[in-house]
Amino acid sequence: YASEDYVDQNLNCGGCHMKGTDEPVARREGKVYPERRRHSHSWPGVDVALTDFPNRDVQRALIQDELDTVLNPQLCVTVDPVGGDATITVDLENLAAGHSFPSGASADRRVWVEVIAYQDGNEAFVSGKVPDGVSVKDAADPNLWEIRDWHMDAQGEETHFFWEVTDIESELLPGPTARFPEDPNWTETHRIRAYTAEEVQPDRVTLKVFMRPFGLDIFDILASEGLDASIREAIPTFELRGAALEWTTDLGRPCVR
Repeated sequence: YASEDYVDQNLNCGGCHMKGTDEPVARREGKVYPERRRHSHSWPGVDVALTDFPNRDVQRALIQDELDTVLNPQLCVTVDPVGGDATITVDLENLAAGHSFPSGASADRRVWVEVIAYQDGNEAFVSGKVPDGVSVKDAADPNLWEIRDWHMDAQGEETHFFWEVTDIESELLPGPTARFPEDPNWTETHRIRAYTAEEVQPDRVTLKVFMRPFGLDIFDILASEGLDASIREAIPTFELRGAALEWTTDLGRPCVR
């Protein structure tokens, strides 16, 4: 964090990724030890074990818990009363990551937004609906909102080899740097995307956000070089359940959060 206010509170990596409980960290018969912070060393992030590894299910459950509280969403729907287009606006706030989201190998992460507008029970507008096992890159969605970095080479083409990178295009959700907008270190953590649903009069709109720790398109490149292709099925797709919203006309208001 850039703000001294935050640094003074010791909001560091371990504060989120090494949660703990207050208890004695040692025990011996006849000896009383003081309580101190006993931290978990599970260190959930987003990377997962893809081959046999102890406690894989526990690891993924801890990651899911972390992801569920990262984003604070808002969904707004404006419908043209004379039968024209509908405007669907999604506002995502990086509420709890403590850093940009996604982070780490942010060009390899795949975070995307799914928006589906229904009219009379049928899907009338769809963006970000990526089937299981399909690369986000192959979704062929002109409205797709991807949240990640892109590494570009000298020819302006995307590359996955660090030694070829000459430029970075970033579409991350920035992390909070201060508590209040008046702080000089304040960074706006909201990002907004508006979708136009042409000639759609939606009565229901759903919002979901998904994440893959590692892009299937990148895996396919590695598999072509000899990596065991069967591992591909082990790459999970996490839904950030705290970012799911549903708007309906019955709400009687344009926005839901």
